[in-house]
Amino acid sequence: PILVTFGDKADCETFVAAVEDQLEQQLCALPTEEVARVAVRENGQVFFCATEDEAVQVTDLFAPEHLEVLVKEGSNRVADKLQHYGGLFIGELCAEVLGDYAAGPNHTLPTGGTARSVGGLSVFTFLRVRTWMQSRPEMRAGDGHMVSDAAALADLEGLKAHAASARLRLPQSNGHAFSPEARA
Repeated sequence: PILVTFGDKADCETFVAAVEDQLEQQLCALPTEEVARVAVRENGQVFFCATEDEAVQVTDLFAPEHLEVLVKEGSNRVADKLQHYGGLFIGELCAEVLGDYAAGPNHTLPTGGTARSVGGLSVFTFLRVRTWMQSRPEMRAGDGHMVSDAAALADLEGLKAHAASARLRLPQSNGHAFSPEARA
């Protein structure tokens, strides 16, 4: 577990002490105390942040699998600022366990900070996205802006065959794909 807190340092220290006391009580009551205690000791961290925005930034860097937002005021405001998490639980009555087993969309969420780039398992995981393109006469109309833009970008990337393929589709190509500057 990671605790990110912000505001007055003395208030934060008092809050963290209360959380640590509660954590100790709950660890002692667990039948898996030994394993849980090792997990907390090796993975638990506390971050004291000066501002709400700094706390959001620190949290987004971790991109946690589960993220509970518990603040005195403005839980939704804080939640709206967060970008990287697997599952978000807002308010004191909402908890990870509810998302995992009762109210949440799933129990398979990104771990190890991977929530910065992927979401949790969902129906979209099993869908295959396919893209397609169809040519139309208007693509060649006028000076063929889209085609000439594609050729220019391909040239910039050094992909001369791609550029030549685009140029063949220009109205003025007459079957000539390579220009003298394309060969340079």
